Amino acid sequence: MKLVTDLPGSDRYAAEAEELEQKIADTLLTGREERLMRLLFCSGNEDVGPLTEGVDVDTESVLYMLMLSVLGFRTGFRGFPQDMVPRLKGIHRYFQAQNVMGMPWLLSKLDLLRRAGIPVMLLKGIAMRYYYAPEIPRMMNDYDIAVPRERFGEAMKLLRGEDTENKGDVVWAETITAKTAGTKAELDVHRWIFKEMGDTDSGIWDRAVKISLRGADVLVPSAEDMFVHQLNIQARNYFFNELPGNRMKWLFDCRMIAMHEDFGGFGRVSELVREFGTEYTARLMLSFYGRVFGDEAALSAAHDIQKPDYGYVRWLRAGLRQKEEAVRFSEYGYEVTGPIDAKRFFRTLRMSFAEYRTYRVWPRKDRTKKTYLGYMLWQLDIDSVSKFMEKYRNRLPFLGGMKK
Repeated sequence: MKLVTDLPGSDRYAAEAEELEQKIADTLLTGREERLMRLLFCSGNEDVGPLTEGVDVDTESVLYMLMLSVLGFRTGFRGFPQDMVPRLKGIHRYFQAQNVMGMPWLLSKLDLLRRAGIPVMLLKGIAMRYYYAPEIPRMMNDYDIAVPRERFGEAMKLLRGEDTENKGDVVWAETITAKTAGTKAELDVHRWIFKEMGDTDSGIWDRAVKISLRGADVLVPSAEDMFVHQLNIQARNYFFNELPGNRMKWLFDCRMIAMHEDFGGFGRVSELVREFGTEYTARLMLSFYGRVFGDEAALSAAHDIQKPDYGYVRWLRAGLRQKEEAVRFSEYGYEVTGPIDAKRFFRTLRMSFAEYRTYRVWPRKDRTKKTYLGYMLWQLDIDSVSKFMEKYRNRLPFLGGMKK
């Protein structure tokens, strides 16, 4: 049997790409989670026993229990253990209520933008909740919206107020928080949509769908734009080790979008992927999506979008190294807004350099690449010493900031 390294040229890269994709797929979801995803969209009388056997409602993943409750309501809880049904119904009701608790505050903020004539686009979870998967309860950590980048500064002045606090900002978005209805609401306001990729998404506004959110006119991305965005977000989240317990959610969302009446098919998805330059993330995540749901059209599109060449393999290698560093960093247990001591500073540099190496092998249409320092400052939205001091002085002990 030949080793991958013994194979010639393109065969070697194809074999290594398959190995790396499988390594990632093996850690995305458990077998039970994959089965749950398939049953959520199956019309047959499938046995739910393997999904509930040995499940402890008190210790199981909350997202798993929520998805199980969605399946229960879709099937009338047929085959579910009777002692589990009331708990699942309670989880379902809890998230239904939680999803609307912050809505009055959000609507008040959207009204400020509406009166100023600033268009608003719902993104991610809130776009799913109110258009692509309406009335299905979901775990939402925040609300994500976008405004036209030329009006971003004006929008943020309107949104900030005595009831809000600034949580932080990066080059593509700023975040504000507020206490409302006894809970904390968080709003991420995006000046562009594809995060580190910058100015690649202007067409999304032209293709957006107009909807009504509790009487407020807002936009959501077209079904194909939503689908491509989901693929890109989740590949990024995997390599950054962000929200690892929430990975079923993206797969459920993608399936809901693909089944929506607005969805124009994977041919259109492929066109947009090439327009955005997201071939790498689309191949990786769409391949997994296609395998889980047995969707041959999705698998075919994934393999047509990006061939398993040297560049793609380099990106997978770099992404997995970044994932290892991100996991290691998360094990340090630092608070996101805590003090930055010397140890944390150097560990952050190590993690960020792994992130930079993934960025470096990402193909860019303009063929330009930033230096490591330039990339870090750009991503953190720092363009001067004064901006650095404004953002980090209070967190750096050697500059007189907070102490541990």
